[in-house]
Parts: sequence; C-alpha cells; structure tokens
Amino acid sequence: MIKESFRIPHHNNFDFLRIVAAFTVLYSHHFSLTGQMEPSFIGLHSLGGLAVLVFFVISGYLVSMSWYNDPNVVRFAWRRVLRIWPALTVVVVFVAYGLGPVVSSLPVAEYLTHRATFDYLNTLLMKVHYVLPGVFENNPYARGVNGSLWTIPLEVRCYVYLGIAGIFGLLRKRSIFFVLILAYMVWFVSRSSADLYGRVDYGRELSAFFLAGSCLFLLKKYWERNPVAWFAVSTCTAGVLWFFGWRYLACWVLLPLLVIWFGTRSFPLINRIGRWGDPSYGIYLFAFPVQQTVIFYLWPEWGFWSSMALASVITVVLAYASWHFIEKQALRFKPAKDASLITSLAKVRSFSGRGIQWDGWVLWPAVCCVVGLRRIAQGFDGPVSYDAVHTYLPAARSFLENGWSFLLTEESYRVVPLAYLWPALWQAEPTLIRLAHCGVWIACVFLLWSTARKLGGVVAGMLATLLLTSHRDLLQYFPTELTEPLFLFGIFAWFFGLARIWIDGAQSRWVVAWTGLALTVTLLSRPVLQLMAPLALLLCLLLLLIQRNKNNRYIDSTALAVTSWSLLIGLMIPIMLVLKNGLTFGLWGLGTGSGVGLYLGTHPLFQGAEPVYLGFDFDVGMIGVGVAGAAAGDQLTLVSDPIVRAAGVWHITHMVEPVQFFLRKTWWLLAHHPFAVDALGSALRKVRLFELCTLLTALALMAWYQWRRTPALENNPLLEANRFKRGLFFFLLLVGFIGMFVQLLPILYNNRYSSAILDPWLILLTAYAFSYLARPLRFVVNRQEFGIRAERGQALVSALAVVLLPVIVAIVLFNQARRFDMVYIDNPSVTDEIVALPTISTHGLEPHAENTWESTAVPAMVGIEVDSDDLAALKNRSPFNALWSFSYTLKLPAGKRCAAEIAWQKSNGEIVLPSYRLPLVASNTRQTAYIHANGALRPHEPGRLRVVMHCPYKTQLQWHGAQLLESTHAQFVAAELKRLREAP
Repeated sequence: MIKESFRIPHHNNFDFLRIVAAFTVLYSHHFSLTGQMEPSFIGLHSLGGLAVLVFFVISGYLVSMSWYNDPNVVRFAWRRVLRIWPALTVVVVFVAYGLGPVVSSLPVAEYLTHRATFDYLNTLLMKVHYVLPGVFENNPYARGVNGSLWTIPLEVRCYVYLGIAGIFGLLRKRSIFFVLILAYMVWFVSRSSADLYGRVDYGRELSAFFLAGSCLFLLKKYWERNPVAWFAVSTCTAGVLWFFGWRYLACWVLLPLLVIWFGTRSFPLINRIGRWGDPSYGIYLFAFPVQQTVIFYLWPEWGFWSSMALASVITVVLAYASWHFIEKQALRFKPAKDASLITSLAKVRSFSGRGIQWDGWVLWPAVCCVVGLRRIAQGFDGPVSYDAVHTYLPAARSFLENGWSFLLTEESYRVVPLAYLWPALWQAEPTLIRLAHCGVWIACVFLLWSTARKLGGVVAGMLATLLLTSHRDLLQYFPTELTEPLFLFGIFAWFFGLARIWIDGAQSRWVVAWTGLALTVTLLSRPVLQLMAPLALLLCLLLLLIQRNKNNRYIDSTALAVTSWSLLIGLMIPIMLVLKNGLTFGLWGLGTGSGVGLYLGTHPLFQGAEPVYLGFDFDVGMIGVGVAGAAAGDQLTLVSDPIVRAAGVWHITHMVEPVQFFLRKTWWLLAHHPFAVDALGSALRKVRLFELCTLLTALALMAWYQWRRTPALENNPLLEANRFKRGLFFFLLLVGFIGMFVQLLPILYNNRYSSAILDPWLILLTAYAFSYLARPLRFVVNRQEFGIRAERGQALVSALAVVLLPVIVAIVLFNQARRFDMVYIDNPSVTDEIVALPTISTHGLEPHAENTWESTAVPAMVGIEVDSDDLAALKNRSPFNALWSFSYTLKLPAGKRCAAEIAWQKSNGEIVLPSYRLPLVASNTRQTAYIHANGALRPHEPGRLRVVMHCPYKTQLQWHGAQLLESTHAQFVAAELKRLREAP
C-alpha cells in the first residue's frame, strides 16, 4: 500500500495545458464544421485528436493521484461524479430544451414532444446522442449538435476500471499496477494498434494514454530525479519506433512524458492562468454547439476567422459561468479525506428558504426528477385520453370562447373548475398541457422530498421519492390531459404546508396562504377532500375550544389555530362555487358525478369496479332514462344525477352479501385490482404490499413499545427531541388515509382512485414507518469500516430482521394472492335468457357416463355450438350487456386446481382474440360460470365458444348446459326506483 501523500503544488501548468487543449479542440472542429478538412498532427490525428490525447494523459495522472491520496472507492466515485455530471447535465439540458427549440426547423410543440429530443438526455447515462430533430440540418456539418461528447463515456469507463482495480486491491502496490499497465499495452499493441491494423480504435487508444498518465504518476520519483535522461531515452525509443513504422506507439512513448513534465512545472505567468477559474471543461462542452449556432446564423457571410472568434468569445463566457456557478459549487460537496461521505455532505453549508432545505442530498430528488421525466416523455406520443376528449378539453375550449360567463352555463358544473381552467391556460392544446405537467412533476418530487425529510429524515425522503418515481401508474398520468397531475401537486403542496405548521411550528402568513391555496387546488381538481376538509376545520375549532377550557398540554393550540386559518382559506373559493351552483342551478355542490360513482361502485354485476375489467359497458345512462324518460339525458345532468345516486343507495340496501362485496373492494383498494396488475405489471402490487406491510409493522412496533415499556406518554420515544411532533403528524396522516379509504370504499373502483388518491398518503406514511423501523441502524462509510451497524443496546440481527420483515411478508402475500386472485363474475344480478345452447363438441375428453367426460389430454376443450337460429335470437334482442352462462360439475385429483381459456372460434376455425381466462371450481355440486358476451366474445356468425380446460389428466367433467343471457339489471333498478317514486 502506498502510504505517502502525493500532491501537486498549488501553482503548476496543468490549468494552462487544459485550456490550450480545449481551445485546440475548438480550433480544429471549426474546420470540419465549416466544411473543411481538420489540420493534422504529423499525419496521425487531427489537432483536436491530439488535444484529446493530452486530456486523457492529464486525467490518468491526476485521477491516479486522487486514488492514492485517498484509496476509498465511495469517495473516489463521488469526486468523479461531481466533476463530470453537473456541468454535463446543464449543457445537455440547455442544448436540448433551450437552444434546440430556437434553431430547430420543427414547430416548438412538435420538437419538444419528439422522441429524439428526449433520447438526447440519454447522454447523461453515457449513451451519447449526437442529433436533435430539425437542428442544424442545413449547416455544412449537418445535424451534428455536440460531437465533442464522444470522449466522456470513454473517460468515465477509465474511472470505473480504475475504481474496480482499487476494490480488488490491484493498486495496493505500484509494481502490480505497473505490470497491469504493461500487460494492457502488450494486448493493445497486438490486438488494436493502428500501426498493425491501419485503423484507430479510439476507445482502446485513449485508455492507453490514460494509463500512460497513471504510469508516469507511479514512476514520478524516478523521472523527476533526472528528467533529461528520461527524455533522452524516450526520444530515442520513439525515433526508433517511428523509423520502423510504429508511429502511433512512438507517440505513446514520448507525448505523455512531455505533457506530464510540462504540467508539473511552474512557469511564471503560465502558472497563474487558472487564478480566475478553470474553464477548460466548460470550453470542451460548450464549444461545439456554440460554433454550430454561430455558423447556423452567420455562415458564410462571416468568414472562418470571424465566426471562430465570435464562437470563442461566447464559449469562454459560458465556460467561466459554468465553472463559477456549476462546477465550483458542485465541488463544494467533495468528501474530505478519511471522512464518510455522509459526514462530508453534512459539513457543506446548507441553506433553507420557506422551509425547503438545500444541501448535498438535493441531488437525490434531482435524479428522481430526471428518471421520472424520462418515463413521462415516453408517453408523449400517446393518444388523448377519453375523459379529456369528451369532457375536459371541450369545456376548456368553451371557456376560452365564452370567458368567465362560461361559469353560468350548465357545462360548468359537470366537471370541477381546474379540469378545464388548467387546460385553458395552455390553450387546450394537449402537447402544451403535457409539457406543463413535466414542471408539475418536478414540483411534486421536491415537495414530497421536503415533506418526507421533515417527517422522517433523509431515509424517509429518499424512500418517498423512490416510491413516487417507480410508481408506473402515477407516472402515466403526467403525459396526459387528466386532472391527476394537478391534484398530486395540490396534495403534496398541502402536506408540505401542514408539515411546516405541525413539525416546524411555522406561523407565518406565507405558510397559511400556501397551505390554504394548496387545499384549494386539490378541491378544484379532484374534490375528494370536500367532506374531510370541513370536518377537519370543525375538529380544529372544537379542539381549540377544549384547549381554552382545560389547557391540555398535549394539544398544540398554535398549530390548531394556524391549521384552522389555512383550512378556512382553502375552502373559501370552493364555498363560493357551491353558492354559485346552488343559486344558479339549484346544485348545492362543486359538481355532479357523485351519483354515477356511487351507482357503479355498488353495482353487483361489475363488482363495484370499472365495467371494462369484466368486459362490460357502462349501463349508467339507462337509469335516468328509465326513471325520468328522455328528459334525463346525460347522467351528469341535474335531472339524472340524483336518480343515479338513488340507484346506488338502492344497491346498498338490497345487497345479498355486502360483507363479501366490500371485503373484495377493500382488497382491491389496498392491493390493486388483478386487471390493473396485469396491465401495469406485478411491481404495482408488490410495492403496495410492501407499503402496507411496512406501515403495519411500524404500528405494531409502536404499540408493542408502548405496552412493553410504560403507558405514560412522557416515556414514549416519540417525545425525544422533535419526534413527538413528527409522530403526531404521522398519526394525522394515518387518520386522513383511513378517512379517504372509507370514503372511496362505496365509490366506483378504478386504479385512478386507488393510486392517485390513496398513494400520496400511503407514500408518506410508508416513508415515516420505514425510517422508524430503520432508526436503530447506522450506515458507516469510512476508511476503517464499510457497512451497517446498530446503535448501542441493539442487536444488529434483530434490527435488520425488523426492517426486512415487511419485505418478506409482502413477498409471501404477493405469491399467495397470485395463486388465488382471479377476476370472474360471481353475481350476474338480474338477467333474461336470450337462447339456450344445448349442443356442444369436445376434444381431449372421453365419454365416461351420461353428460360426463374424462380428460385424456391436457388441455382439453369443450365447444359451445352457436348456429344461425341462435344468432337470429341474439340479433333480435341486441343486448347492451350480454353474458355466457354454463353449468358444470368438476372433479379434480386431490390438491389440484385448473382454469379455462375462453375464446370465440368462427366456423372456418379462426379464433377471435382477445381471449378470457376463467378459474374452474372443483366441487361435487353443480357450479355455474358467467363471462361477458361482448366485444370479441359476442358471436356474429355461426361458430363455437371454445372453453379450453387447462386441467390435470383424468379430470371428470359433467356438463349441465349453456345459455346466452342479457343483463337487465339497469332496467330492473330503474323500474324499482320509478315504482318507489310513483308510490303514494
């Protein structure tokens, strides 16, 4: 192990070398960018190529020195990240979204939503993209945006290999590292040298020059003793190699020594060139796009030297700005030697404004923003959503045409105001709305990050933003015109305001206004808090009254008062809208639609979920027409909405098995519907189960701790320091989550509600719960130790077991649910028979008894035959929602289960997709199965319904017959309501 400390004197020539090399790249590139041949360096490389070799030699020398000064891979990697990515990120984003829209030949909206624009950001992942849509297409060097970036992934690769070598101990002794460098050079010369193969492998050659710099660092004490002798030997060796045609190898032998010797010297004036900063990296990053822009506007009117001079001035200004405002600021986060990364970040002077803390950890939510934006951009090409096409965008266009007088039209109460005001702000243009949602996404991430940090520290903040960023269902709403993004912004802003009040004790007018306006945004985008917010206000006022009379020390009267004011401010605009609707239309609410949600949420045929999950269409429009006739019209009208709400109440009062019904919906709300899991991936349910298990584990641990130690509140660990306030805020969030869940239970289930409405609460609750479970653990990263340890008095194994328990339980629950959780119709409600279907055909089934078969193949098949007479009966009825029904008795070998794959097959043998999967129940009694007969499963010509049974060999099947049915549930409920209305 090298123990001496290697350092470069403060005054040296490296800054001068880097700046000259950067300008050499600019000069060389200007030839090719104006359609000329680049100047050559002794016939080997262009001048720009020579400069790149110089960069890699210097990098190899200095980066190796950095490792030996502090051989810690975490700190080494962090220093490299801080040097490369901050400035690179700014340049890439600026070029893609600042310069690109200005110089592109495409319209701005089309450019910003083009897939290639977003792909350009992959450069930050070291997958360099060189073109942007419509950018610089008519330049002499057409379409090239920033050709200099190709070297950066190669340099990062050198860093990675050097770090890996350090991890495996290959850098402990200089002799081992030296031998590895020689081995690489032998391999490189024999396999990739341009002297032998006539072509340059730039990746391998640049790695060779990087290692040459590393080698000169290892041999520093030898060549510094007598540099003249080293130069003499190197020059002679290079001359011999050049004479025998090994010109590239000769360059490798001589150039690195020249560069490092000159760089380590300290010549007057030259050594002071870096006193204003180091602009070399900025010049390298900015030069190419700046030159292309100057050429785009001024070529050929401005000649070569004039255009290059202007490009150089602009580049230098941008490079110095990059150094002082980006690179230099990022380097403040460099970890000190022998200090943990966390300690180094903590020592960085942080600042806060309006309750938002900014320090080294801000890089985490910034990365989450980038990852989320990448996924959001992938959905920019998606179609405009159904609700936006038929509701939101038409209302927004009407508002743009009529102005505020639109609020006096009936269309205004069919949807909450921000559902059309927000799109109207962007001229009801889907592309602009989606771009605006990118900004909303960034705001959501930072608001959640700040709130979670206040609630549970850095661990909670990291987990909360990770859960949000990895949530596919929430992310898919941002590249749409739906109201979810705005609602999420409102709810996260509201949580942040409440955290400022309850955790920080903030009382300023700004906090009150912020929290109140955030609540207004949630109510006007999705009014799910329209009941909870007034109740919360009444509760706050009641607690304030109690506090005034009894002076309870556990009630924070200041926080209650500030919260009350914020709730009052948040409810003011919604109350005015309710008054407007009531006085103008007789509707004392923010809008219609609650009746539709209640009716569909308690519908026995749909199981209270989206009808499409079971293959059905919405039958809600039949209710109002069936009761009030054609006057009811749309179900969102003032005539129809109360009728539909009454139908939902009728459902609840006439349920056959309400416990089973609501338990099933509870499972879907908590763990997501199987249909959504299939559509969005199993990660959706896995993450939700992890959240629930983490929350329940934390609650159980809190209860156990309280019971095990003492019931006295004073001894509860939540009271330590600021933990009581955090714990209190956690329980307020938990009460809000439970209230929201109870409110959603009787409403139509879809994933928009389960995710967008419940997850904001659950993400914060999980973040705090996890930080509570992980509180005894400490992550140690320093020279002596790297790993996890527990606080004093805690066993590491038990502390880790508590943290891992929710993960294990979630995995077990997921696997069990996957075995048994399938979607099928268990209550067809009211139906009429259209036609009986007694004729069947079989395959892989051998007759066993009367109407009984035994499977001789896996899978086996039963075909329910449909002829022209059956089709005529079906066409006569033209059912809105039709069902297939078949009865059977199935006997399986012990411990076995099976399911059926069902599809429609035409008489010519063609199978119509999509198919339908149905679990088959093994029992000694008769079972009846129902599936929809809509879409691909509704016959339009003679054929058969294929029931392909994936059952074990020797399964016995007794067939009792099949039918085509029509669902008349909506007509039946409408008739019942009409009868009740007409009853005296």
